[in-house]
Amino acid sequence: MSDEITQTQEQEQKKKSGGCCISIILIFAIVIIVFMFTRNKGNPEVNSLRKELEQKYGISVDKSVINDKTGKWRLARYASSTPTNEFIIDYYKAFFESNDEIHNIINFTLNTTTCVRYTSGVLSFEIHERVPHEELDAKTLGKGMLYGAYLAYPDTGVIEEIG
Repeated sequence: MSDEITQTQEQEQKKKSGGCCISIILIFAIVIIVFMFTRNKGNPEVNSLRKELEQKYGISVDKSVINDKTGKWRLARYASSTPTNEFIIDYYKAFFESNDEIHNIINFTLNTTTCVRYTSGVLSFEIHERVPHEELDAKTLGKGMLYGAYLAYPDTGVIEEIG
């Protein structure tokens, strides 16, 4: 009889500890979900700038590029007669989520690809001739003829051509 009581007590103890684990898992899941939804709210100024650029130029940005081995490449597309260098600093402020990303911005109207990197407070970018279908593979992005190389200073707004 005492063995049955002991077994029953052990089973009840296991149920209680199992319920505790489930509760912890549920709380953890809720915290992650809340974090994901609030994280994307971000800075209202950045969100406003991003929305403005999306509306004005029809820019769309992909978070991944085929055959990118680093996971740091982004691909943006738009069609406008406005060259990328006219809004490159605003683009950086709106779409770069970390400074180790490399963005490739394709302008289908001007048939150009702009490759943008951030290093030590400076944006360096090159504008290339767009190669047909280059956006389909990281190995071909930015391989067209070089039109110009530039440095842009986000703090001052100054853009200078180099080379």
